[in-house]
Amino acid sequence: MAMGSKDSSLLTMTTMRVTSVSIAALIALRYRSIGGIPAKTLPLLIFIGIADFLANFTIGIATTKGLVSITMVLGSLFPIVTSVMAFKFLHERLHRVQYAGIVFAILGISLISI
Repeated sequence: MAMGSKDSSLLTMTTMRVTSVSIAALIALRYRSIGGIPAKTLPLLIFIGIADFLANFTIGIATTKGLVSITMVLGSLFPIVTSVMAFKFLHERLHRVQYAGIVFAILGISLISI
């Protein structure tokens, strides 16, 4: 992302997204299924895709215009935030090792950012 964003962050992120959506569409056409996803959740999935695109776009911009150290520290929080949101909103249970992983990731991020 950093290399492509030097020339054009928007083109880089758009190419990444078009590629992943095209591959997913080809798989869906091949198997004639969208994986059992109900139609009522498609708007939510589209919103999530747009949010992911914007997050990657802003990281691409930040790697060329801002402090890369801060960008990467904040970007590395992504899996932790995803796990916590899955716990909070989807009521998914986390195993002890996952809690430990979250704690160690936060500790690691804080040590790196010192």
